[in-house]
Amino acid sequence: PTLTGFTMMQAISPKGIIQFNTYKAYDLNKNSPFSRLTNALNKIRKGEKLSFEEEYAIESFYHEILHVKAKGWEALLPHGKGDFKRTAMETVNQFVSRHEYSTFIERLGGKAEHTAAILDNGSGYKKWVGRFREVLKTAKIDEDKAYKHFSSKLIEGKYGELEQEVYKYFKDNASLEITEKEFYKYFEGDNDNWSKFIKTIKSNDQ
Repeated sequence: PTLTGFTMMQAISPKGIIQFNTYKAYDLNKNSPFSRLTNALNKIRKGEKLSFEEEYAIESFYHEILHVKAKGWEALLPHGKGDFKRTAMETVNQFVSRHEYSTFIERLGGKAEHTAAILDNGSGYKKWVGRFREVLKTAKIDEDKAYKHFSSKLIEGKYGELEQEVYKYFKDNASLEITEKEFYKYFEGDNDNWSKFIKTIKSNDQ
């Protein structure tokens, strides 16, 4: 199935169905997300280096593969419709994908060249992943340790429980002194309030 608009790819069920955007005017070079992905796979087959956009297309594809692999997959409410379950789930899924996709490329026979840039500047859920990593950095929580913790929770746990899991992890490791609901309001909110919240984070070495 195909997509249009600004969504690059989308897993629509836990049964392995992934939609791809084939809109040719997606970027200034008239490359659709699907063509970026196929170009990347062809380059890997030929042993050629990937561009940032091509490597990011594979990371986006891997993001959707993680959705399919999740044993606790469940349909969640859209963003802003009553809870923060989808916010937490997509943040964790994207965070794990950014840390794992390079291994996926290696299994395909290629090599990731843009891992740092994609981790910092990948557009998918950029604000939430950035804020998630900012809490880790401010609290001096090892990012690789956090990745290993959440990668197992993402695949083995239930989607609906990730909202509480993220809050509990930061409450335990960043000494949060606010409620879960308050945390997510900051997490989804404007930059000024987020900056105020970050100043309240305590590091692990204190």
